[in-house]
Amino acid sequence: MVCGWVGVQDWQNIYTLQKDGMDIETHTMTDTDLNTLSQAQLDYEIGQSKECLQKRGIDTTMFAYPFGYGSNNATS
Repeated sequence: MVCGWVGVQDWQNIYTLQKDGMDIETHTMTDTDLNTLSQAQLDYEIGQSKECLQKRGIDTTMFAYPFGYGSNNATS
């Protein structure tokens, strides 16, 4: 999920999905192409996305690359 897009009231819906058995996993903060980012930008997009969910009690173990891109960036 794109953590930066979730509004305050949407979290209840996300908790309901999780309770119903859906996996809630990290994506990024803004759904951007990771191949174009610096190390600091990658740290924000990937790291803060995981932290955003952890702060809300959602433990994540998977990460989905936006658009399927990013694995070609040697810094990611």
